[in-house]
Amino acid sequence: MSENLENSDAFYVKDLAKVFSLGMNDIPECLKRNAKNLLEVIDSACVDNPIVIIEWAVNPWPRRGRNRTKTDLINYITTNGGTDEFQLGMIFSFRTSRILGNCMGYMPPWSLHDRNNPNIRDVGHCYIINKVADRSAELEDYNGINDSLRGLELPPR
Repeated sequence: MSENLENSDAFYVKDLAKVFSLGMNDIPECLKRNAKNLLEVIDSACVDNPIVIIEWAVNPWPRRGRNRTKTDLINYITTNGGTDEFQLGMIFSFRTSRILGNCMGYMPPWSLHDRNNPNIRDVGHCYIINKVADRSAELEDYNGINDSLRGLELPPR
């Protein structure tokens, strides 16, 4: 486990690893840092309610003009069905997978991965948690929901 985690956090990381049926070393660092909050969100979520965790890139802002910031993307997610858990701007819960798909499937075009200009950084990295039972969930390393966070193709509109 990462040495930068304090002993009190290790308990939560161990519990999170059990929920995901993974080894502690298999849990991404950004999830380890937020293990306590994630466990609380997972515990309160209904089965099949997806949870999205976004590890925002350090400095991809501004992106292609004014009013294109991390705050704008957080507002987009919350306006389109995501609940910003703990007001952290990184853990979002959704009532259904359909709401998640509709939200992430139509992210603002300016937030999309730019395949033509490698100098424009991606806005972040995304993980999805799907609760499958009371104390069991699946963790998906979602290298980007559509192009918004990292490199998958957008469906035709």
